[in-house]
Amino acid sequence: MRVLELERSAYDDLLRWKEQDGASSALLNGAPCTGKTHLARKFAEAEYRTHIFIDFADPPEGVIDAFEHHGHDIGELFGLLEGIYGIELRERGSAIVLDGVENYPRAWSLTKHMVEYGRYDIIATGRRLVVEARRRNLLIPSEVDHIEVRPLDFREFLRAVGEEGLLDGARERVRRMEPMGDAHPRLSELFRLYMQVGGMPEAVSEYIQSGDMAEVEKVKRGIIGRIREVLSDEPKALLAFDSVPSQLRTRSRTFMISCLGAADDFGDPDEALLRVDRESLVNMVLNSGDPGRSLFHDGSFRLYMFDTGLLHTMAAGSIPDRTMAENAAVQELVSAGRDLMYYSRPRRRRRTGMDVDLLLWENLKLSPVAVRSTGSVSHKCLGRFVTRFGRRIGPPRILYSGDMREMDGFAFLPLYLAGMLRSHPL
Repeated sequence: MRVLELERSAYDDLLRWKEQDGASSALLNGAPCTGKTHLARKFAEAEYRTHIFIDFADPPEGVIDAFEHHGHDIGELFGLLEGIYGIELRERGSAIVLDGVENYPRAWSLTKHMVEYGRYDIIATGRRLVVEARRRNLLIPSEVDHIEVRPLDFREFLRAVGEEGLLDGARERVRRMEPMGDAHPRLSELFRLYMQVGGMPEAVSEYIQSGDMAEVEKVKRGIIGRIREVLSDEPKALLAFDSVPSQLRTRSRTFMISCLGAADDFGDPDEALLRVDRESLVNMVLNSGDPGRSLFHDGSFRLYMFDTGLLHTMAAGSIPDRTMAENAAVQELVSAGRDLMYYSRPRRRRRTGMDVDLLLWENLKLSPVAVRSTGSVSHKCLGRFVTRFGRRIGPPRILYSGDMREMDGFAFLPLYLAGMLRSHPL
């Protein structure tokens, strides 16, 4: 299976970074298998006259020695790299790509001096670099633009399958709360497909080329296997990753850290959670103990899988449709740069329990969002929440399977427009 040339929004982020004319390096962060290496190579090939691509997972002879013994003299280091790769670098017309710098963090540490040298653009890809740099007592560069490379979001998926035109004018429709009309059934169908295929480039490429969901599932299982291999050096981190589907199956969806056991020779539970979070394998959402106090939280949290398609494969149909929809909504909102929390208050004696799926941080307030997998317009729980917190919160929305509408002061939006909630009038 060939991984296709998929258009990514992160490419536009790189173009904006390039306009700074060498003021900083670019670091492509992200989970394994999200396409960081492919994107960096494609950008360097298309946007520069020449480039050197250094693969630190398997560097040519002499590369590590050059960094180790000549890192103090960046001009000399670049000259050695030109000789090793047989490529002439052009001032302000060339880029150096440092791929997989988690395998050699010293290279990332030296990007500070490479940027100061000023002649070439520096692009790095990697994971958990700050952790590795601190562990090895290396300089953490500050002149860095961090660009997160996530799985394809729904708009990128539509572009890949040739259906992006269906979202033409969608942001303006959301702003005016106008129904999507004739496009709604097809968009709903494609979003269900997106939830199953997911946004991992290899899975999307397989779907486009074969249309065979059995083959897509095989590709996704391979990706899950590679992720598990990345985590294999920390058993409790691997357990945390594997536990996400079962934790989301529970009614509360609250992640119970007790499932990881106590700190022992296999690791520390808190460190394990930090590991899967830093690897960008989960989207962690905190429980707001008091939405009126904005970013206050009570210490409990939910872990959503970073790619809904992988969750679909790992869960093998055992997770309720509503929770799958919730995971997809979180994925879309995180991709759109939204800060999320949720609200959950258990029922105690005469006190009624209350659960709001998501809270969006906007205009110094938290706005409640309910997520549905059906077209139900019932909003009793959300209504109680609005009554309780009133003007201390932002406007309430409901993501569901129906078309856009407003009713009783609530905005109802199709689930496939989750990433556009920022366009709703506040």
